[in-house]
Amino acid sequence: MSAELMRLLSNIIRTGIISEVDEKSWRVRVRSGELETGWLRWNTTRAGAFNVWLPPSTQANRW
Repeated sequence: MSAELMRLLSNIIRTGIISEVDEKSWRVRVRSGELETGWLRWNTTRAGAFNVWLPPSTQANRW
């Protein structure tokens, strides 16, 4: 495989640590190595009529 293809494949899924949480807008920033993302929405673990409020915490590992 070419180096470019390997680079693209390695960026499909990244693990990281939550660096900031904005509970009001349901968004987090994640740090993975030298990279820090912009604000990303976090997903809920359930959908439908049942609603759980469980925001992620900083320094939590995420992928």
